[in-house]
Amino acid sequence: MSDSSHGTFRRRTLVAGAAWSVPVVAFGTATPAMAASPGECDPEGTLYDATGTGKLLSGSIAGVDLDNVASVDGATASVDASTPAEAEATNPLQATVLNSIQLGLTGLADTLSDILDFNTDTGVLNQYGYAHEDGTVRGASGAVADNGTIRLEPGEGWPELATLQLSEVVEEIGGSAASDFLSLVADADLSIGAVAGRTAFNSLCNPPVDLERDYLVAYLKTILTSPTIGATVETVNATLDGLTSGLVDTLNDLPALGLLASVDSLSLSLDTAQTPAGTGRPVQIALENPATVTVDLGALLGGAYSGTTASPWLNSLAPNTRLFVDAPLPADAAAIQAGVLTEALLDAIRIDIQLDVLLSLVDVTVTGSVGDLVSGEATVEPELLGLTSAILTSIGTVIREAILEAGALTPITSAVTALLQSLFTILEDVVVLTLNAQNQEPGAVPDDLAALPDGQYDVAALHIGALDAAGLDLLDVLLGRGSGGPNTVRA
Repeated sequence: MSDSSHGTFRRRTLVAGAAWSVPVVAFGTATPAMAASPGECDPEGTLYDATGTGKLLSGSIAGVDLDNVASVDGATASVDASTPAEAEATNPLQATVLNSIQLGLTGLADTLSDILDFNTDTGVLNQYGYAHEDGTVRGASGAVADNGTIRLEPGEGWPELATLQLSEVVEEIGGSAASDFLSLVADADLSIGAVAGRTAFNSLCNPPVDLERDYLVAYLKTILTSPTIGATVETVNATLDGLTSGLVDTLNDLPALGLLASVDSLSLSLDTAQTPAGTGRPVQIALENPATVTVDLGALLGGAYSGTTASPWLNSLAPNTRLFVDAPLPADAAAIQAGVLTEALLDAIRIDIQLDVLLSLVDVTVTGSVGDLVSGEATVEPELLGLTSAILTSIGTVIREAILEAGALTPITSAVTALLQSLFTILEDVVVLTLNAQNQEPGAVPDDLAALPDGQYDVAALHIGALDAAGLDLLDVLLGRGSGGPNTVRA
C-alpha cells in the first residue's frame, strides 16, 4: 500500500509504466490551477484528515440517485487521527453488475442497461483512491490501473465503455426537435469509448499549487439506424440502371475508344459497404436496409479517433467544454459532409464494361469504381495494349458527369443531410455532452460538481445531461470521476 512518491506530483505520472511514445498528448488537464501561485499555506509538517476517491458512475437518471446504489460505490481512501498515515483503496466494477442495476422507471428503463448499457467485453472497470496524512490525495476511475494511473494499451485500441440509448432518451424528452429526429431513425445510440478521470494534489497550500486534474475520452460516436436512407438505395440503383443505355451510345462516340473497340454493355450498381472507408471519418454510412450512419463527434468537431489512439482533440479541451456549444460545429457542417459523401458514393459505384475489340475475337472486360476509371486504374482483362489510362480516364469522366448531372445520388445525400441536421439540433439543444467537467473552474459546471464543498476538487471525463418535458433532470450522469478532499487540518 505504501507509495514513496506520495508528496511529489509529476505530469508524467499519469502514464507511468505504460509503453507510450508521447505520454501526455492525448490527455486533457487543467493548467490554471496547476500554475497557481500559493495563497495561504500551512507550515511544513502539518497533518490532515484527507480523502481521495475514484467513482466511475455517479449522478442520477430520472430522479434515481446513482450515488445511493451500493453496486456503484466508488473507491474511497481516508485517513484521520485513528488510522495509519496513509490509505489506498481500489474497487473494480463489472459491467454485468452495472447493467443489472434496478431503476424501476416505467416506460423508460427497468434496469440501467435499458438506458446506459455497459460493454461486457470491456473487462474490469477500476476505481482508485489514495490519501496520506500530509495532505496528499489522489482519486481516479475508469481505464486506470490499481495504482491510479491511466492505462494505455497502444496497438490494441480502446474498448467501448458503454452505449447510451439516445433514441429512448430523446423520446422521453419529447418536443418538436425530438419528433423530427425520431421520424428519421429506427434507433439511435451514443457509443462512448473508454473514459478515465484523475485528480491529484497536496493540501499544504490553498489553493493547491500542484493540482492535477486529467481526463480521457477515447471517442464519442452516434450510431443511427435509418430505414429512410436504406430505402433510397433501390431508387439510386434504378436511376443508375436508367443511365446505362445512353452512356453506351455516348462512350461509343468517344474518338479515342472508337478507333480501338466498341462498348457492348455497361452496368452500374451501388456498393452497400460502409463508405467512406477507413478510420477517422466524421460520417460513414453502410447502405443496407435499414442504413447505418455513424458520426464520430470528435472527427466532426475537431479531431478523430484513429482506432488505436484516443482523439487528441477530444482530450485537449478546456474545463467544462460542452460539445456543439462551447465547441461548435464548423460552418455548413451538414452540407460539407454531404459533399464528402457524394465523392465517396461515386467511388462506391461499381462499373462493369464489356468491350468488343475491333479486328479481334477477344472480348475485354473493364471493372472498377468511378474513381478507378477516372484515375486510369480500373482493371482490364485481358490487358489490351491500346487501352491506355488516358482512355480509361475519358470513360470514367463521362460516366461521372452523367451520374452527377442526373442527380442519381441526391436521394441518399439529401436524406443524410436531413438526418445530420436533426441530430445536430438534438446535440445542441436537447442532450448535453460536457467533457472535462470540473468544479471551481469556468464554464457551465454540472450541478453535482457545483455543489461540492470548498477544498474538494473533482474531474469527470464526461457529463451527460438532459431535461424532461417538465424541466426536471432526466439524465445527470458523470462518467470517469476522480476526486480529492476536502482535507482538513488535524486537530
